[in-house]
Amino acid sequence: MRDAFLFTEVSPIADARSNQIKLLKIQSGLCKLALFDPNLTINHTPNQRASIALQTLCIAIEAYLSQKSNFFSDTILEKAIELIAFGLDGSPTLNSASPPEVLLAQGGCMTSLGVALSALGPASLIATAIDGRFKLASALTTSILLPYMIEEAGKYKSEKLAKIAQIMRVSYTTSEPSTAITALVENIRNKIAVSNLPARLKDLSVPIEQLALAAEDAGQLELMNGLPRSMTADDLFDLIKQAY
Repeated sequence: MRDAFLFTEVSPIADARSNQIKLLKIQSGLCKLALFDPNLTINHTPNQRASIALQTLCIAIEAYLSQKSNFFSDTILEKAIELIAFGLDGSPTLNSASPPEVLLAQGGCMTSLGVALSALGPASLIATAIDGRFKLASALTTSILLPYMIEEAGKYKSEKLAKIAQIMRVSYTTSEPSTAITALVENIRNKIAVSNLPARLKDLSVPIEQLALAAEDAGQLELMNGLPRSMTADDLFDLIKQAY
């Protein structure tokens, strides 16, 4: 239900010689049809489904905060975030009989569309690079990094993050942005704890010195140009250290 590159003209691959992540240019319009099948999650464990849903949410939030975001991408991503939140939490007021896996698939489709019109953020870049280097599931690392990414972005994207908190029903329109962001971060950390997912990168048993290599790999990708603010590989490593 989540593929940040599905509707783009690049695809991430790991260089077999170095395990560095690279972006492979693909033919324009290569994707003719995309099928989002909710039944594919049936054989996943509950914490696998939770980590994938949180990764989808992270991709949507990052694209919403990106410097490359626009009115069209924001409109799509706001709806994607709403669907993902309903899929994660459910709601008695939702005018739909759709089960959670269907809502998450719909949210994932809209997230893929939205990020193609915008750009990925630091958590997704780091997770992609870690996956290439150490073959660790990007869903796990992204869900760990998500609350730290939000806290860091709260310093310069507070209004948009407050809007996300409202969409996810964790704050009110009258709440101060700082209060809304705190509620958003706490909500995500609660989801991580309830789903029994690792909360720190150190739980993945990779030394922080090795993770520095992943930060360098991510820092060389052209996607760095679309982050919510100008960042370097050192800034990415700072985010890793906070989450470690």
